[in-house]
Order: sequence, then C-alpha cells, then structure tokens
Amino acid sequence: MPHLTLEYTANLTPAADPAGLLLELHRAIAGAAGIQIENFKSRAVRRDLYAVGAGLSDEAFVHLEIAVFGGRPPETRDEVGRTSLAILVRHFGPVVQITVEIREMDRSTYFKNPSLI
Repeated sequence: MPHLTLEYTANLTPAADPAGLLLELHRAIAGAAGIQIENFKSRAVRRDLYAVGAGLSDEAFVHLEIAVFGGRPPETRDEVGRTSLAILVRHFGPVVQITVEIREMDRSTYFKNPSLI
C-alpha cells in the first residue's frame, strides 16, 4: 500500500521512462504522506484505445490513481495530490490533460500475502 496506477494515451511519451517516473512519485508521496517507500506498488499503463473530447487525433490525457488506506487528514491528501500533479506536469507538459485521483481503500477489504499490514 499505496497502489499507483498511471494511465497515459499512446500519443504521449513520458519525458523519462515510466518506471523512473513511478519511482519519483514513490519518493515524493512517501515524503508527503509519511508512508514507507517499501510499501508502494505501481504500474504504468499506455492506453492504445481511447477517446478525448471531440476525438481529435492530437488530444491526450494522463491520469494517476493513488489508492491508500483511509484516515489520512485532508491536508495530507491535498499535498499528495498537488505534489503528484506537479511531477506529472513536469514530465508530460502543461498542455496535456492531467488528473490525479486519491482513492481511499478500506483495510477490512484489502488482503495481502505475506500479511504485514
């Protein structure tokens, strides 16, 4: 925990390799939220089939979903969201539609092996 899912349209190329971008996000979010970096699990998914707006060929988007256990104060979630957004804008540019969503997960419905949580 947390889980990061980075989606980006096929007409984009990250400024850095996606794995490097995910590791940068790990470090930033760990610092902002006080989460041990060893607990991050992330994936980057390039979307080849997508539609944005009116469907113009140059339209693109980036979306980062951050799933964390509930209970963090709003100020922490705000800092995580703003920090993550700034990193994505730096990597993909300011003209691309970039969104960050922080989703809270319920500990009672999260299962892990080995169970270290």
